[in-house]
Amino acid sequence: MNDRALGMWQSGRGCDIGLPRCFSFVESSPSPPWNERPEITPSCPHPMRAFLSSTFRDLKFERRFVIHKLKKMGIDVVSMETDCKEGFDWARWSTNQAGQCDLFISLFDKIVGTQGNLLFGDTVFHSISKMETDHARGAAIKLLEYRLQRPFPDQEVIFTAEEKDEYLKTVVAEDGYHELRYYAAQTESLWREGTLIESVAELERRLEVDTRVSLIKYFVHKMRIIYRSYFNQNLCAWRHAFEDESLIESTTRLGLSWRLRKLAIISLIPFAVLYFALPLPSAIFCSAMLILFMGATVIAYRPSFIWVGTKTIMARGPFGRLVQRSIHERFQLKSHWALLDYWTGLGALSVHFADGARVFVPLVNDPVAFVRELPTKMKEREERRGRRSYLTAEPWRGSRGLEKLPQEVSRARE
Repeated sequence: MNDRALGMWQSGRGCDIGLPRCFSFVESSPSPPWNERPEITPSCPHPMRAFLSSTFRDLKFERRFVIHKLKKMGIDVVSMETDCKEGFDWARWSTNQAGQCDLFISLFDKIVGTQGNLLFGDTVFHSISKMETDHARGAAIKLLEYRLQRPFPDQEVIFTAEEKDEYLKTVVAEDGYHELRYYAAQTESLWREGTLIESVAELERRLEVDTRVSLIKYFVHKMRIIYRSYFNQNLCAWRHAFEDESLIESTTRLGLSWRLRKLAIISLIPFAVLYFALPLPSAIFCSAMLILFMGATVIAYRPSFIWVGTKTIMARGPFGRLVQRSIHERFQLKSHWALLDYWTGLGALSVHFADGARVFVPLVNDPVAFVRELPTKMKEREERRGRRSYLTAEPWRGSRGLEKLPQEVSRARE
């Protein structure tokens, strides 16, 4: 890249169309110190998102290097270091996020890492890293896996002089499993495949080359996400639920066409009479208008839903209008279309938030039951989370509520 082109990129010119950073050429340069900000700051409004998957105890210095390099290239990074907040169920949250990113980058050496599955754990072993890879496969534009052959000849690049002893300990770190679980973990390790990386410079070079994505591939990827997110309420909700570990409750439309069969038949009777009474050109025109109306109706109501997670509540109205608020903010649910609900089991809901925002959600199953049962389910989830924290709390920390569960706490202490 010549100096003029690099200057245009650093000043933000030539990037007004909002393309991700990976469409520009990248020059290899020495990485700046970790306590300094990268020299190149992207000006694109929608950079690509990469998920970084690896074990943490042995590769935390390599992870830091990769995160810094990707951010310098203008790529947003979802990682344990910056996105794992206190109280998160990282295993559940990370596997979801792995399937939502544009790029998936996996680093591994000898350690397999924390076990993700619990059923038949001693013989059938699946690490959290493998579960993240399985979720990303088929969802990300690129799935990049790198096998690190350490120690690197230029390893001094990724740590400071004060961190050398700590880094050398990570190079010889091993899994702490015992007996059958250890051998099951080693079996997974044997099946792992990835591009061999033998130096820090090679890792940096591979990142620069492998993260480039063509404009056509990026456009197709985004169109696929938009299509799936519009008609798949679970996928759409999880793409916005960055802080939710799990779902408490959401509206459903199971058996929608069957529930509307009577209404559809009654509505088509007068149209059929009118169709035979009109001349052929007018009948064709009316048919075309009816098809357009039905198509617009489907496009309008299909993306609408109410989704309540452990941290946020989302309400999506007709044509995809989305409002997301914290679960701790006040909101009010109201049911509508009582007559249609009584006749078909389908009604409507409206959500009124404390800041004045309102969202109308049509054609949902049993809206009255949803309004009635949601507070109970939210309370039960809060009680389960509180009980779990009580049992794991240390008695000398004075955790609130320990006096409410004397028997459980005494058993936990034992």
